[in-house]
Amino acid sequence: MRSPEELAGVLRGLGYDVAEVLPFELDAPLSNGTRPYVAFEWIGERNYLKETSGGRVAGDTGRQRGANFTSLDFAMRFRQNDGRIHIIAGEWKYTEEYARDKSIRHSKAGKDRLEIYRPSLDMPDCQITLQGVTAEALFFDPFDQLMRQQLLASAMERESEMDADIVSLLHIAPKANGELMNRITSPALAGLGDDIHAVWSKLIPPGRFRGFYTERLLKLVVENPPSADWANWVGQRYGGVR
Repeated sequence: MRSPEELAGVLRGLGYDVAEVLPFELDAPLSNGTRPYVAFEWIGERNYLKETSGGRVAGDTGRQRGANFTSLDFAMRFRQNDGRIHIIAGEWKYTEEYARDKSIRHSKAGKDRLEIYRPSLDMPDCQITLQGVTAEALFFDPFDQLMRQQLLASAMERESEMDADIVSLLHIAPKANGELMNRITSPALAGLGDDIHAVWSKLIPPGRFRGFYTERLLKLVVENPPSADWANWVGQRYGGVR
């Protein structure tokens, strides 16, 4: 992504208070030597969540983006009009769906995954507020992934990664994918809302989570394209998503 003004237009359309989009400084440089405005499969500068590899906590530099560690489909960084720096940690869903009532708290090898994430969940500045449900209720996809990404956002904000004052999670999914959006897979969370965005919003403080439909995002992208050819391509590629 090399079009910061168009990206800013999309983010403003989603309700973000954007003064200027900033380079994602910790990502690898582009071919021209500049830093990108969008990073993909971002896992954080350090292993904040103490996730494991080979049965032990992985080192910061030994992790692979997008493989076996909590990662973000995309991440962006901008300055708000009040001067604060805001990082968006993003996840994009499309055709996914998940089984109801299938806990993934324990791995196939028998590891209790709650032991890994409990310290992060118990941090006083954790962005997840359980609101009367137990931590076990989060270990049902897609909520398990939302939990891990929200914990990563919490840690990035705590550590002021790239001078961030705010790190929030943005979840994009198609309204048309009812099997994903409207299937509340965790029994204990079923009473919190009719779709996964409504449920997750109940557990997160204001300003730290937004959920939007793919249909809305694509409209904004076409309205703020880097080029007419690119807008035409997006319209043709996703024209059936309304």
